[in-house]
Amino acid sequence: IVPMWLPVSSFTGCMDEGNALWYNLAQPPSVGLAAPVERLLQQLRTGAPV
Repeated sequence: IVPMWLPVSSFTGCMDEGNALWYNLAQPPSVGLAAPVERLLQQLRTGAPV
């Protein structure tokens, strides 16, 4: 898993549903995540280096 920060010119259609789940750090969905994924997301939430 590699987090990627991508610049976008517009948010319209940026997080459209497909066969993937977009994870919103501000409003996390209630899904079960593997421990390494949860640690990575926690680092992103706190601004810690990844």
